[in-house]
Amino acid sequence: MLYQYYLSKERNCRTFWLYSRVALYLEKTVKEQITKDGVIGIGISVTAVVLIAGGIITALASRKS
Repeated sequence: MLYQYYLSKERNCRTFWLYSRVALYLEKTVKEQITKDGVIGIGISVTAVVLIAGGIITALASRKS
């Protein structure tokens, strides 16, 4: 009887550990994707700012000529 009880608890722990590992893997994957998307977003923002600044500088330079 006691052996059956501990055997069932051990199975529950193994199941929990498996799900815990899957959850940790998913959490890691999501964090990596968020970081990757953030870096891409920053790159797009910087490119837009540079293009706008270049346009303003070009307009001012052509106006002075």
